Amino acid sequence: MSMSVVPKKEAEAMDMKEQAEKFRKAVLERGVVGPRTRYTAEQRQEAVEYVRARQQQGAIVEEAAKELGMSSWTLSRWGSAARAEPPSSSPRRRRWYPSR
Repeated sequence: MSMSVVPKKEAEAMDMKEQAEKFRKAVLERGVVGPRTRYTAEQRQEAVEYVRARQQQGAIVEEAAKELGMSSWTLSRWGSAARAEPPSSSPRRRRWYPSR
């Protein structure tokens, strides 16, 4: 019997789809799904990394958003915010607001 070997590009695509499915399941497990779904910082980072990986494969944000089951607009905003943030090794400062 001969075994079929999956080309590397197809194997990467399957891995990405598995990642997307795992992400969707993690969001569903939190129990709140819909237009006002709240995502943890880890989920946001994971989604941004997923989108960047898919873009390296030639996909657009809309495709990645559909795979993750969320809005492309939200993913675009998160990606922009991630690029604007300082590296995570530096401590995050809280904004100070004077009392009124």
